[in-house]
Amino acid sequence: MSIRRGTTPTLTITIDDVDFSSMKDFTITISQNGEKKIVKHKNEATINGDTISCTLSQQDTLNLMTGTRASIQMKMETESGDVVGTEIV
Repeated sequence: MSIRRGTTPTLTITIDDVDFSSMKDFTITISQNGEKKIVKHKNEATINGDTISCTLSQQDTLNLMTGTRASIQMKMETESGDVVGTEIV
């Protein structure tokens, strides 16, 4: 997926067999060159079972550097306090 600076794209993430609504919290982090550029939390997302959607603001995408690859990772905290994360992609 390409994200253009100054736009408001919606990220959609599906993880099979995970009910995001049962998570205490989760964060979606987008980084460039090891620096966190965008962080979104559960209260900023729309949840539909194992799929979440999160819209980035213009300010979010203006924080990204043009021509530089970004990585994304999601970490989820269960009601019992355990934290699990996806691979960084």
